[in-house]
Amino acid sequence: MNKKSNAAESKCESVKGKPDVPPGARVYMRSDEEMAVLDKKAADAAFKKQKKEFDRFMDSKGFYKYKTHAYVRVNRVNVLNYINLQKEQYDSKTFTVNISMMPLYIPHDYIVFGLGRRISYFLNMGNLWFDFADEETAEKSFNSVKSAIEQYVIPWFDQFNDNEVLRAELSERVVKGFMPRLDQPWLDAIDSYNSSDGIIKDNIKRLKLPVKIFND
Repeated sequence: MNKKSNAAESKCESVKGKPDVPPGARVYMRSDEEMAVLDKKAADAAFKKQKKEFDRFMDSKGFYKYKTHAYVRVNRVNVLNYINLQKEQYDSKTFTVNISMMPLYIPHDYIVFGLGRRISYFLNMGNLWFDFADEETAEKSFNSVKSAIEQYVIPWFDQFNDNEVLRAELSERVVKGFMPRLDQPWLDAIDSYNSSDGIIKDNIKRLKLPVKIFND
């Protein structure tokens, strides 16, 4: 029996089966004309305001703030759930959201984006960036992100509280050759998830993770 949860396949689709672009999001880059009239100072202020509210939202979902734009929590089988807001590199005042998981019972020198996706995957979209050009647009964008996290991302994370579901996912990825240097060692170590306290403590220190993620 396939133990993979339906949540893994859950995506946002319209009634006609065609994905809808969420409020505040864009599927194309900002044009030169748009960039010329963009008030970057106002955009940064709008992002900062919405980010404070987003921090509270993530806290309510059991995530701890990590560095500047990331959030983490640990599931029942010692796998780190990671969500990161990534601003577009050319300062177009848009951002995307990276979703990832990694085992804490394997040594890591940095956050590994192995088993993960961008939030656009869960919305059944290709390339998707959330606009924060002004306060109204930023609010729409952050509300769309919060909705997607609540409806699709957290259920996707939660299915992997079960090691058998995780094993099935990793086995499939190994067969398909997605990221063998990451997936195979994880698969090999999965049964040691509850007997690697030393490695977990080292990872917390090395990655500078909030210690309180294990206090809940």
